[in-house]
Order: sequence, then structure tokens, then C-alpha cells
Amino acid sequence: MELPLIGIGVLLSLEEDFQTCAKARIVLGVAGPTPMRAYDAEKRLTGKKITEDLLKTAGKTAAEESKVRDSVRGAAWHRKEMIRVQVRRMGLKCLDIIRNNR
Repeated sequence: MELPLIGIGVLLSLEEDFQTCAKARIVLGVAGPTPMRAYDAEKRLTGKKITEDLLKTAGKTAAEESKVRDSVRGAAWHRKEMIRVQVRRMGLKCLDIIRNNR
């Protein structure tokens, strides 16, 4: 059986200006006892112009919100780092997809 080290999902909806976040959803799996939303990280994005720095801040916030723990599959510090990095990367990918398909 293969089990994930971490699971992360990011959804961004932009306003008509294609810069301002209308809605953000960040979901974390294997980051606590049950899947969870990173509400504070979502709030950091909603209503603001999405930039790489803002996504970096949201990633840091999501990592801090997580309830990861050490296990035989991975250390908590590594999982937090993966959340921090991947939230930013996935947010940038969302922006790329949105802007290239308008």
C-alpha cells in the first residue's frame, strides 16, 4: 500500500480584472487527523491582488495552520515545508491556467 506524505489542493477564482482574488480555497490532507481547510491562508488571499509574495505568505500561513505530526512516513517539519512551498506553486499554476484560458 502506498500512502501519501501530504495532500494539498488550491483553488483560485479571480475578479474580472484577472488580478484580484474573488475566492480562495486551500485544502490540506494528511496534515492532521482529518482533511482540513486552511481558512487563515484563504483569508490572506481573498479580496487582494494575487502576487507571488502574497502566495508565499499564504503558504507560510497554511503550514502554520496545519496539524502535521511526525510519523514513520515523514517528519512534521518536512511536511510543513512541503505545504509552504506547494501552496505558492499551486497558486501560481492556478494564475497561469486562468490567464491563459481567458
